[in-house]
Amino acid sequence: MVSELLSKVITVHNICIEAYTHFYRAINFGATVAALRKKRAYAVIIVLLSLLTSVGIFQETMPEIPQRISQENLTFARIFQEKYSDIFFHCILLLITVVVFFSFLLRIILLSKKVGQYVNKRQSEIVLGQKVFANNIDGLSVLPEDYCNLKATTYILEVVRSGRAQSINEALNMFDTYLHRKNMEDTSQQILLMQQQQTAYLKSIKTRSGISAMASVGTFIKLK
Repeated sequence: MVSELLSKVITVHNICIEAYTHFYRAINFGATVAALRKKRAYAVIIVLLSLLTSVGIFQETMPEIPQRISQENLTFARIFQEKYSDIFFHCILLLITVVVFFSFLLRIILLSKKVGQYVNKRQSEIVLGQKVFANNIDGLSVLPEDYCNLKATTYILEVVRSGRAQSINEALNMFDTYLHRKNMEDTSQQILLMQQQQTAYLKSIKTRSGISAMASVGTFIKLK
């Protein structure tokens, strides 16, 4: 009886491992998508800034340059002279902003392509995980749906294998007790942390109050 129960629990556990392997991959792909989107957002900002800078430089200085070149008969070599360095500076600055614009525009295109690829991979892994569950409904029927997850099956398999649980209901009750106790411990830990923070805050207030009182006494003594 126990060996049959153990076999069924092992089957459910293996199904969950297979399914959650796909789900964890989907989570990792989702994190990659978020990181790529963040990089793409930064690239968009740089593209917009470089575009605005290029337009500003062009509108402010570039229309005058051809006129000055024609009026003063400037050659390329003379532009490097000190009195014409502003022309050279603005041309180089415009060139840099244009290069930055197109390089980051290309980066946005490549990042968008990667985002699409990883979104598709994430969705594929989710579908594969769902298929594992769908194709093994009979194997999962030994446990209620709420317990068909790795956390539950790992604990249930442990108590059945160790002989602490002789039936599914007993194993489920033990898991519920364990989960309740774990939640209580987590809550207690959070309360303890809040109490520690509150104590530290009160101490800091008392310390500041003491310093303020000492400063007031010192001021009073000086006034005397």
